[in-house]
Amino acid sequence: MSRVILAALFAAALAAAGPAEWVPLRWEGGPLEVRRRAQPDFEAASPIASELLLQAYQPDSLDLFNDTPFNCLLLTWSLGEPTDDDAEQRSLAAALARRAQQRGVAAMAVIEPGSAWIEALEAAAEASFDGVVLDGDFSAEQVQQAADVLAGRGALVALGDWRRTLALREPAVIGPRDGIWPMLFTAEDESDTFQSGPTTNPWVLSNGWRVAAVRAGAAGRPVWAGHRPKRYRDQPFSATDYVRAVADTAMAGGRWAVALDGEWQAGLLNGDEEKLEGWRRIAAAAAFFEQHAAWREIPPQPAVVVALDPDQPDVFSHADTLNLLAVRHVPHRVVLRPELSRQGLPKGLHGLTFDHEPSDDEATAIDTLIQSGGTLFTGPRWGRAGVSLGIPKAALGAGGLMAYPSEKFEEDQFATDLRKRLDESGSTIRIFNTGTLMSFYTEQGDRGVLHITEYSDYPTDNVTVRFPRKIAKAVWTTLEGDEEELEVYDTDGGGEIVIPETSWYCAVTIDFLQP
Repeated sequence: MSRVILAALFAAALAAAGPAEWVPLRWEGGPLEVRRRAQPDFEAASPIASELLLQAYQPDSLDLFNDTPFNCLLLTWSLGEPTDDDAEQRSLAAALARRAQQRGVAAMAVIEPGSAWIEALEAAAEASFDGVVLDGDFSAEQVQQAADVLAGRGALVALGDWRRTLALREPAVIGPRDGIWPMLFTAEDESDTFQSGPTTNPWVLSNGWRVAAVRAGAAGRPVWAGHRPKRYRDQPFSATDYVRAVADTAMAGGRWAVALDGEWQAGLLNGDEEKLEGWRRIAAAAAFFEQHAAWREIPPQPAVVVALDPDQPDVFSHADTLNLLAVRHVPHRVVLRPELSRQGLPKGLHGLTFDHEPSDDEATAIDTLIQSGGTLFTGPRWGRAGVSLGIPKAALGAGGLMAYPSEKFEEDQFATDLRKRLDESGSTIRIFNTGTLMSFYTEQGDRGVLHITEYSDYPTDNVTVRFPRKIAKAVWTTLEGDEEELEVYDTDGGGEIVIPETSWYCAVTIDFLQP
């Protein structure tokens, strides 16, 4: 079945869905977007003519979403501060929202921080929207205020700083807005924002770790990634760039709120055939992940749990550390400290990063981990506090302790040490010849799913994956619709597969033999 047909089928199936089934897309337009782009500090990924931004909010533009899985449009409603264009913008956006809803497509009013945000929220609640997106760094108190205003009148979505967002409980959907454009970043792209680091050159930019971290606080709610295209080199975005951006978020269990740069939006509105064909590829990629939505329900298979306290950041839950764990292909799961106290640690865990003063329940969980052979990784706080935080107790048993007491914590050294320790233990999957790809592994019972996204235009080949369990069957699936049962090689106590060359993304579903 072709990717285009799949996209059409899922568009019909997802019509009139709720927040759990919404597949979001930013559709920017109207006079407020013209005003935004006229500001001297606005950095556009690529320009778009003002008349096309106005055309974007005409009813005919909705034809672009026919036969796609995008069933939730994010429409510009307020830039946060009052402007002379607000009345016209709201009239256009509300009218477009009503037309979208007649087609079975949800419409959300996007509101940014500023002095007029609450007035804009109240106006959106009175309009015909399915809900509101708070797009930016709103305080927890403001999010609660928004939830009170919207109660019974629409869904609330909060996109903001990843660490603040994961602590929110009121929104129906949460997600990081502070993501990056996924790509391969080379030494030629050096900037004040990113630099090629010690782990690899070139450097893979990915949002998977952010999405996975926010999902730790989502309690089953959908997670959207709200970043926009950002150009780091002087070349236009390709359809493949957008397909990669969809996969980058989806492999970690989230949905990217697809946002088009000016050149692509203009091309679609002008009926450019090349852009329309690329648009069908982007839609088909999003539809692929909706077809396999059950994969989102399989939890990350953690060799290591990272204990995160949103109110007390530590070196292990720092953005650089979590990013480097992903770069090093360390299977890990972020767990919020309250969940750690209530539910304890997952079975089969190799290690725990913990740099807080433990509660009694946490101390019990740590002790259980050590007694069963696991490793506790501690940081500068434990190094300062010494025995008062229970290190002698934790050092007993069959397990171990690895302390990083220096205030000059080196994220790369920690990630390297952890990967080496896991390799020596043979307790988790190991990927060889990772090249320019990123991976995300989930497992539940006798089923595992390995996601791989390629960030180079030259695919990595001869990728070998070793599992610590015997494999009954392994099936390789790509965005292009290819599917192949892979040959399985037995290893000492486990199994091994070789993944065929993959252009942009693939998933390998693993059925393990029962012990």
